[in-house]
Parts: sequence; C-alpha cells; structure tokens
Amino acid sequence: MHQNKMYTIQILRGIAALSVVFSHSSHKLAQTKLFTSDFFSFAGFGVDIFFMISGFIMMFITGVDAKDNKNRNILSFFKDRIIRIIPLYWFFTILSLAIFCIMPGSINSSGGDTGILQSFILLPVPNGTKFLIQNGWTLTYEFLFYFAFSFFLVRTDREKLIFVLLTFLAIDVSSSFFGLQSFASYSIKYEFILGIGLYLFFKKDYLYAVLAFLLAYSIAFFNTGLGGRVLNEGLHAFILVLMFLVVENKFSWKGPVSLFLLFLGDISFSLYLSHPFVIQGISILNSHLSLNVYVVFVLMVLCSIIFGYLIYTLLEKKMVSFFKNKKLKKVTV
Repeated sequence: MHQNKMYTIQILRGIAALSVVFSHSSHKLAQTKLFTSDFFSFAGFGVDIFFMISGFIMMFITGVDAKDNKNRNILSFFKDRIIRIIPLYWFFTILSLAIFCIMPGSINSSGGDTGILQSFILLPVPNGTKFLIQNGWTLTYEFLFYFAFSFFLVRTDREKLIFVLLTFLAIDVSSSFFGLQSFASYSIKYEFILGIGLYLFFKKDYLYAVLAFLLAYSIAFFNTGLGGRVLNEGLHAFILVLMFLVVENKFSWKGPVSLFLLFLGDISFSLYLSHPFVIQGISILNSHLSLNVYVVFVLMVLCSIIFGYLIYTLLEKKMVSFFKNKKLKKVTV
C-alpha cells in the first residue's frame, strides 16, 4: 500500500493529524472547564508539520527525477491539488452551513465574524473573518503556497527555493508598504520554505538546505521576534521532521506503531476535517452524562479516528476517484 510513498512522510502525516486531534480535544475540555488548563496545547504543532510536509512533497513530485512529470504542468498541478482538497472540504463546509443556519451559536462559538462565501473560496477577508470550518484557515495557506510554487514548476530545485522565497518576501514588503495586514503577511508561510529546505537536505544539497533554514528563520524572527509561531511550534515541528528524514532508510517501518501511524497518515485529511464535529458532538453529549474527563478525552480521540476512517473510506477516496476519472474522460473525448 505504501510502496510509492516515503514511509517517514506518511508517518509524519499521521503524527500531525493525531497531534491536532489531541490539541483540539484538550482545548475543548479546557473551554468547558473540564480540564483546568489546555494540557495538550503544544500538540498544535501538527499544523506546522503539515506545512513543512507540503513544502517537501511539492518539491518531491515536481523534481526532475519525479516518476510522473504531469505535476510540472501548471494546469495539471492545480487540478490535482483541487481534486485532493476541495470536494471533501466543501462537503464539510456545506454540513457546517446547515448547522450554522439551525444553530448559529454552535459554529465558531468562541466569537468572531463567520464568512459564508469566504469559507467556500478560502479567503479570510476582511482580515480576521472565520470560516464555517475553523481549521480551514490552514488550507488558505496551502493554496497560497501552491499559487506561489506553481509559477516555478519547471525550475531547478534551487531556483524553486529562491523564487518562492522571493515571492513570499514580495508579499510581506507590499503588505508593509501599503499598510495592509492580511492572512498573506503571516510568517507561518515560511514553514513551506523550511519544507523545501528539508527536501534539499534529503537530496543532500546541504548548502541550499542550510540557506533555506537560515533565511526562513531569520525572516520569521524579523517579522515576529522570538515569540512568533515559526520559532516555537515551527521549530519543534522542524526538528521532528528532520529527525524522521534522517532515519528514513534505517528502519523497515513494519512494527505495530509504525503501521498505526501509516494508517493515520492515509486518513489524515479526512481526520483533520472531520474531528471537530466529533469533538463538539461528544462535548454536547457529555454535558448530559458528566463522564470522567479522561474518559471524555479518550472518547474524543478514538471516535475522531473511527469517524475519520469512515469518512476516508466512504467519501474521500470515492470523491477523489470520481473527479480523477471525470477529468480523464474529458481529456479523451
């Protein structure tokens, strides 16, 4: 099942998804006063792992030695990204919209303005607008990166690093010059540069890998200081991804823990999008049952994984297959 995948990248996807579930479950329990503190708040670094993996994978699938060079065509590149992400995301966005119409207070209960159109097009404008699926904000940065990266698909690995970095810098400079603060000026986007650097490290281009690391962290420090996300959660994520890449070929990855994390890697996107619904549902149910807080936490995590697997099997795989086949039929007509 994983013969065409890097084991460590798939395992990291599993770790990232599980970390986000831990973080959000802990946050919900702290929000409802069942936990005295947000115990697993540190596990939010799963998002940072996802961003670095994205930088790595985009380099991996568009490199000159990639098995399939279709990803070096800008239209094919975007079609594949859209097919992979948008159908399932829109499914949950429509589900959230239905809930929002019936029970507005159950969506983005922590406050803020919820943008319906913005949720579908993944643009949080005006700045601070929340999506119907709150963790959809990460997909905004994914597509920002895809957009910047897509202009340089046929460039060399080193050129991709330099040009994407310059594109991000141009966004920052223009935002500062015009006094605009938007999602695009958030320094977290430089974690994709770290992912590109990790790919160069994996390919043994150590000079440009170190250059990527130094530039990304220097820019993040200049923008946010030591308190910024890239130099905190991002640093933890970077060290973890680097450690796994170093040992990619050292283990068989056939043990039960590895197989479980590989399984989580497979369902990671479904798990990531669906788990807030499970956590909210169990929280509402527990308001009537008053179960032990640790039992509730375990239920949130286990039920999220089970539901994520069902969504992956019954929806995500079928959606991706349907739209890929539809694309092929259109090409052959």
